[in-house]
Amino acid sequence: MEKGKGPRLVIRRRKTDRGTLFAFSGEITIYIVKRLRDLLVKCIDKAGSLTVDLSGIHKIDTSGLQLLLAAKRVCEQRNGSLEIAAESKEIRRILDLFGSAL
Repeated sequence: MEKGKGPRLVIRRRKTDRGTLFAFSGEITIYIVKRLRDLLVKCIDKAGSLTVDLSGIHKIDTSGLQLLLAAKRVCEQRNGSLEIAAESKEIRRILDLFGSAL
């Protein structure tokens, strides 16, 4: 992958009365999962609960799905929750494959 030509992810974050809302646009792939994981864990530690808006995501791979599942587990361990608030049709189809896991 050429420098500067990698997957792009735009992250918007804001606090809500229920925790932290993340709105992602672009791709959640193996190339950015570690950085994103560190950010999510910090927010979970502070807020306990996350709401994730995936409506701007056009690509997610298995590492991205594993990240969401792991974030959900961490939230639940801290008596919080992870909620998927919105998603594109393509991402919804992929999430449906996981059933109630997310």
